[in-house]
Amino acid sequence: MTDHPKRTLADAWSGDNTREGYDQGFTDGEANRSARPGSYQHIRLANWVWQFDHAAETYTDGYKTGYLDGQRKQHDLYGIKTPSGSGPAMNESFESQLHLLEDHRRHLQVIASFIENNRESYRHQIATLDGHGFAKEYIERLREKYADYSRMIDGLADQLKRGENELALQEGQLRALIQSARAG
Repeated sequence: MTDHPKRTLADAWSGDNTREGYDQGFTDGEANRSARPGSYQHIRLANWVWQFDHAAETYTDGYKTGYLDGQRKQHDLYGIKTPSGSGPAMNESFESQLHLLEDHRRHLQVIASFIENNRESYRHQIATLDGHGFAKEYIERLREKYADYSRMIDGLADQLKRGENELALQEGQLRALIQSARAG
């Protein structure tokens, strides 16, 4: 976050609240808080009356940019310093990013497994109820709901698989960059 010069009437007249949004977003991102770009409490008071739509839009845009920059600083994604402190070690930074991607891919696999197990559990519960003689109308309604749920799970599983494939592609590109950094 940076110090800004004193606000002027021209700032309020323009309705531009990018700086206010960036500052608040950076603070939230660096503190690792949940993003909340729709919280307009830091918009200049005059812009609550004058040009609010523009003020809210510029505040939100600035907030999102600031939040990402704060997160980058919080998680040291600008590069890892070498032990001598001489600057970023590109190879180490790539390896750090590679580990993050591998972790995210593993998390996607865990989520996919969890939802598949959840679907099986739901199917098993319906079969158990049917085996214990529950009312057929009730069982049929559960089967209809299960079919809807199963289609939703299929869609979610496809999304997770696409995300996993994208992460694998990014991992391959990072590995190539690591090899290039080692060679050159």
